[in-house]
Amino acid sequence: MTWWRAHTQQGVSYTIDHLHPMSFNYSAPENPHGQKLDYNIRATFSHHCFTRTPGQNEVIQPDGWYRYQQDLRAFCNDRYSASLGLPAIIGAIHTKRIFHSGQGNFAIVDTADAPFASYAVYFYLNLDRSGNHDLHLRIQSAYPRNDSPSRRLRKIRFQVLANNTYYGIPIRQPP
Repeated sequence: MTWWRAHTQQGVSYTIDHLHPMSFNYSAPENPHGQKLDYNIRATFSHHCFTRTPGQNEVIQPDGWYRYQQDLRAFCNDRYSASLGLPAIIGAIHTKRIFHSGQGNFAIVDTADAPFASYAVYFYLNLDRSGNHDLHLRIQSAYPRNDSPSRRLRKIRFQVLANNTYYGIPIRQPP
């Protein structure tokens, strides 16, 4: 499991412990097939939730970099600020509008503070291999956007996503 280290940039310290792994329970509405309806879910967060790829020819100050394993990315104040609300979004994922991203993963498109139009959270949901949880929700990336991509994406309910993942039922990708 990944426990993020704090980041200091221009004398300001940013704690990232809000993105340490978390667990939550999800009780799905009654299923007519008698399948399990209560899931214990482990959520983990990628460093892409608070870092970004620098622009071509962009100069990043030495204290503006964040390294995770072999991946060196620019610390992003906008992503970091938006990520402070990410644990609450994930804990209430069953109430959110979820979409097929078109890239094999899924997306939540939530409201964002100005000047951004939306906050996009991209994730995968798999069986948990640790044996301590039923499902593993891996947040791949999350960032504020200037548009709202949800108009172009197909919806899927979290109940369907959780049940199908747990029981190994393939999730149909939209055309």
